Amino acid sequence: MSFRLEMLQVARVAPKLLGESAALVADFLKSRLHESGGFLDRADRPDLYYTVFGLEGLMALQANMPAGKTRNWLGCFGDGEGLDFVHLCCLARCHASLGMTAFPEVARERLAARIERWRAPDGGYHQAAGRGNGSAYGCLIAWGAYQDLGLLPPDALAIAGCLDRLG
Repeated sequence: MSFRLEMLQVARVAPKLLGESAALVADFLKSRLHESGGFLDRADRPDLYYTVFGLEGLMALQANMPAGKTRNWLGCFGDGEGLDFVHLCCLARCHASLGMTAFPEVARERLAARIERWRAPDGGYHQAAGRGNGSAYGCLIAWGAYQDLGLLPPDALAIAGCLDRLG
């Protein structure tokens, strides 16, 4: 089971814990959905990072998802050219949330190659370009992105080594 699915499995208790408030939370999340299909950031602009939380929040609440609209919006990003590391990983997560049928394998592999550009010399990943060592956050979201894409990162043991050195 992937890291994302494990988190969703735990989060699915949210409706029971929230009780009557679950509908209010779902309504709030839906209110942050832009007509383009992305969820709005704090500056009211559609953003991949916020879209991850919007989609996964609706999934956890077992609410209706804006799949078609959001899938079309994600198509604007292609395989992630021009995105920073965090947003590359968010693009992978958003596609995984909606199902990979509309994101062909060749695009997944190109997205993974873009994520690899953020690999640090120590074998980990870092969210800031040009770092000599990976970060725990970078390794976590890169690993999650690879799982979301249905791929394994090259030299996965190097990621474990990076994390071990951080500990």
